[in-house]
Amino acid sequence: MKTTILIPAYRPEEKVLALADGLKEQLHGEADCHILVVDDGSGREFAHIFDQLEEKGCEVLHCAANGGKGAALKKGIARIRTARPDTDYIITADCDGQHRPEDIAGLMREASAYTGSQAPLILGVRDFQLPDVPKRSRYGNAISSLYFLLSTGKKCPDTQTGLRAIPSALFSLAEQTEGERYEYEMNFLSAAAREVPLRFREIRTVYEDGNRCSHFRPVADSLRIFRTPLRFAASSLLSAGADLLLFSLLVTAGTGAGMILAATVAARLVSGGLNFLLNRRWSFKAQGADRGSAAGQGIRYFILFCGIMFCSWFFVTAFQSLPIPLTAVKALVDVDLAVASYYLQQRWVFRERKSLPHFTTAEAGGVI
Repeated sequence: MKTTILIPAYRPEEKVLALADGLKEQLHGEADCHILVVDDGSGREFAHIFDQLEEKGCEVLHCAANGGKGAALKKGIARIRTARPDTDYIITADCDGQHRPEDIAGLMREASAYTGSQAPLILGVRDFQLPDVPKRSRYGNAISSLYFLLSTGKKCPDTQTGLRAIPSALFSLAEQTEGERYEYEMNFLSAAAREVPLRFREIRTVYEDGNRCSHFRPVADSLRIFRTPLRFAASSLLSAGADLLLFSLLVTAGTGAGMILAATVAARLVSGGLNFLLNRRWSFKAQGADRGSAAGQGIRYFILFCGIMFCSWFFVTAFQSLPIPLTAVKALVDVDLAVASYYLQQRWVFRERKSLPHFTTAEAGGVI
């Protein structure tokens, strides 16, 4: 089996040299294994580290400017597909010393047992219950794992692991997945989970000084990772505001039963149309919603739209005898239905296309 270990590196510390030495020792005799390090625009002051990596037998791919971890991974994958097109698996690993050489080699050897189009995506997963795991990593992973479960229907104990064995069947998807920074890994994992099985291998991760050398930005990068549900929530609020505003304007002409019904229907249709457009062109754009058939998506959205309205009426009516205000009942019901609507829109209304168009290396972000 031919494999390439792909390591994105931005302003790496010298521990990456120890990683290279450890990998060489672990992979001694593995003639079909190659190590590719992507210098993600680290600058001249780190040139000596990359020079030493080349002296140790690693291939180094230099980027003129920092593009982010996702961009570096995609550039590395594009390079591998061009220079080593017969590669069976790409093993991605971090450069900051979190992944031990023996765990990287172990993941690679486990991958060698699989072949064919249904070869799994294998993840090196961490035990977040260990006492040395930083709290931000523990809680962040718990939230992202729940989001992953709701989005894909599959469990994943470590959605943010950088140690992954990617089979050749996913190379094209990996190169084309949206995202330039840390959100790329969640986007790719979510898309890959719908294409191939997931396998997990427990690894030991080293956290030094609270993982101080990580370039992860808790607020900015978390917003990128959870961009899709946050955009969905924003589009829902905008649509709800449009619904209320239009209803208020229309009922100024009269408050009879017929006028209220007309105002309700008109406002809901306009807000529903706005919500559809926002979700198609913005909320679910990362999964290729804007490339799908607008007509087909519109029909599915309308069916869901009617179904949500019916369910809201049904459950509010069913629970109206509870000893809480009816408005509170409706709020609780509608929150639950909003979660269901998000899941159904992602998995059904705006489902991603199975065959994505081929991008050239330059379109995918070629190296300058």
